[in-house]
Amino acid sequence: MTERWVPKVKVTTEKVAVHLKMGHALIRQRKYADALVEFQKARALRPQLPLVHLFIGDVYLEQQRYADAIAEYEEALRQNPHNAAAHVKLGNAYYEQQRYPEAVTEYGAALRQDPKLAVVHVKLGNVHLAQEQYAEATAAYETALRLNPQLGGARLKLARVHAAQHRPDDAAAQYETALRFDPKFALAHLMLGVLRADQERYEDAVAAYRAALAINPKLAPAHAKLAEAFERQGRYDDAVAAYEAALKANPSLAAVQVKLGDLHAKHGQHDEAARAYATVLKANPDLARVQVRLGDAQLGQGRHADALAAYGAALKQKPDLLGAHLGLGDAHVARKEYGDAMKAYQSALKINPRSAVAHAKLGDVYFAQSENGHALSAYRAAARLDPKLARTHLGLGDVYAAQGQRAEAEAEYQAAALLDPELAAARVGPMEGDPTSIPSKGKRPASA
Repeated sequence: MTERWVPKVKVTTEKVAVHLKMGHALIRQRKYADALVEFQKARALRPQLPLVHLFIGDVYLEQQRYADAIAEYEEALRQNPHNAAAHVKLGNAYYEQQRYPEAVTEYGAALRQDPKLAVVHVKLGNVHLAQEQYAEATAAYETALRLNPQLGGARLKLARVHAAQHRPDDAAAQYETALRFDPKFALAHLMLGVLRADQERYEDAVAAYRAALAINPKLAPAHAKLAEAFERQGRYDDAVAAYEAALKANPSLAAVQVKLGDLHAKHGQHDEAARAYATVLKANPDLARVQVRLGDAQLGQGRHADALAAYGAALKQKPDLLGAHLGLGDAHVARKEYGDAMKAYQSALKINPRSAVAHAKLGDVYFAQSENGHALSAYRAAARLDPKLARTHLGLGDVYAAQGQRAEAEAEYQAAALLDPELAAARVGPMEGDPTSIPSKGKRPASA
């Protein structure tokens, strides 16, 4: 019995199909390197098949191998110059590299093949939006929406353009239209909430964020934005709970963990703040500004040696970080190491000679050592740079009171009380009881 003859082209086509199917299965598993091997096997069998080059280009794009992706897409276009999909994918590669003129050219070529490709109009709008070309972006998004009014993503982008142009009502109208088409569009609820928060309509923002979370309880950005709205409303406990919910949904959100720490620090909860910052630094030890925040929290805890270590770690990473020098000075002041504190504040002033806070802190050190003349000069320098810095007026009041200049002292203390009643009330001495009484030296909080 003779064996049935099967055309070689058919066998090859079947093998190519197997490799392509296997490659797509691997992509779904995010095994891009393995998928690439399968697609390359398919290309070896059928190098003149444009689709294979597109699939290989997609893997390269996912791996951020942009030059390789572009080469594959260009090969697909060499084989078929009228391949709209190849033009779109090539445009995507250019967009990712911020090569916007080339991206516009490729998206335009795709639209010449088929002007009704709504998604490509959206991509064209994205290119214009990235360049803040708002009129062109608006036209592209509106064209996309005329072709397909249910493109929720295009509506969100159009709303973003309106918001950037300070047209909040138009932006809100787009979000609300998107929600009429799809009431369960969680991202539209979220973005509407952001818009309302920007308008300081916090109750409306809270309602929008809660609507998003009712649809998707694990939407971490909605929890984080809800926390920010609660903060603005002065709802400390609710804000803490919302930040914690965001971190439960996505523990890797370092920025949210920092905001939680900042919230605790603002309310004097130094233990909780320190824990939040330490959590961030465990995963991201090179964040110098978070090291400074940790130092501030540890200073608030009375852990002066730990604070010094945190500020030192920050300065090792960023020697010109002003806040780290100021914090280092504060830690030395807390330990009554005035010489070292002075060096730290002077280093801060070398970085920024116009730092009113640094001048004021330097004045504190001089005053603590009874060097009233130098203290007066430092406080006056701070006052010239920032007349609204309450701590400077407190310092000036202290110096005048110590020199027996009661009228001048009273005037400075009253100025401080007008600028920052809480800081003034926290002082032990002149601001308690008799406003002209001589203050007890060294009573001012080091970090005030």
